[in-house]
Amino acid sequence: MIKASAVAALATAAVPARAQTSRKAATPGYRISNKRIRQSIMGWTFNPMPTEELIATCVDIGLTGIEGISPQFYPAARKAGLEISLVGSHGFAKGPNDPANRCSTRFICNNIFSLARSLFTGFKTSIFCQYINSIYSIY
Repeated sequence: MIKASAVAALATAAVPARAQTSRKAATPGYRISNKRIRQSIMGWTFNPMPTEELIATCVDIGLTGIEGISPQFYPAARKAGLEISLVGSHGFAKGPNDPANRCSTRFICNNIFSLARSLFTGFKTSIFCQYINSIYSIY
């Protein structure tokens, strides 16, 4: 039993582990077909791939959403049929916990909420405005 396990371990050790299939080994024309899992993609992880190319690739393989891209590409993504799954704001380095950043983060968040209102159907502006105002009122 131990001998068989050792042989199996050696056999698998010779094959390099990969996080994803290489482009050559990928099935040409692959497309998500069942739509049981709706998947989006985080755009910045594919830098330096041009965003327009990433949008087209997402549509080609059947993804439903994209996030982590510049707002200038939102219209193109929406036109291609992708949902914008996440809209960025002030980031982590300059958040509202530092009193010096409160004015700028409030301004940025209000602009992002306006953008989100234009992108998402059913976006509950009042809930988010109440939330952001509650954050700033506790300081």
